[in-house]
Amino acid sequence: MKTCPYCAEQIQNAAVKCRFCGEMLVLGDAHSAPVASPWAGEAPRPASAVVAPPSRKRSWVLPLLTFLVVLGGAAALVYYALGRDLGLLDTRKDQPRIDVQCTMNGLGAGSCDFTNTGTASGSVCGRVVVKSNKMNGSKESGKFCSGEVMPRSTKNVTFTIVGIPDMCFDTSQPSVKWTENCDLEFEESR
Repeated sequence: MKTCPYCAEQIQNAAVKCRFCGEMLVLGDAHSAPVASPWAGEAPRPASAVVAPPSRKRSWVLPLLTFLVVLGGAAALVYYALGRDLGLLDTRKDQPRIDVQCTMNGLGAGSCDFTNTGTASGSVCGRVVVKSNKMNGSKESGKFCSGEVMPRSTKNVTFTIVGIPDMCFDTSQPSVKWTENCDLEFEESR
C-alpha cells in the first residue's frame, strides 16, 4: 500500500488513479515495469512515459464571473425600468419643458400661463382654438408666442377671440355657461 500524494488516502501500489480523489498518479521511475497499451498492436511504454493530466480542481472564478454578469444585467434592467418613470434617462440636457394653461371669459378675452419646469429657458408659439359642441364651428386667436420663459418660472400672455358670445352662448338658456357649449385648447405650432 502507498499514500496518494493528493488526498493522503491509502491506495494500492499498482494504482494508476486514486479511487478516493480521482487524481491520476505518475507511475514510478524509468526503471519500473512497462505499462501495456490498451490499443492492440501498440508497443508497451515505460511507466515513466505515463504522465498524469493536469489537475482539474474547481475554480471559483467562473461562478463569480457568472454571478457578477447576472447581477449587472439585473441592475441595468432595474435602472432602465425605473429610470424612464423617474426621468433619470433623459438624455436631453438643459432643455426647456413648457406647460401651457389657458383660460378665457365668455366675451373672448383670455390669457395663457406658460410654465417652464425644465432646466433651460425657452419659448412656445401657437394659437388658442375654441370649438363649439352644439354647432360645427370654431374660432381661433391669431398666432402668439410666450417669449422667453426662464427655468422654474411662469409667463402670462393675453389674447382675444372675436365672436365667442355668438358661438358659445345659447340665448334660449341664459343660465348655461359658455364652457358647457364650447371647448378651449392651445395648439402649439412648430
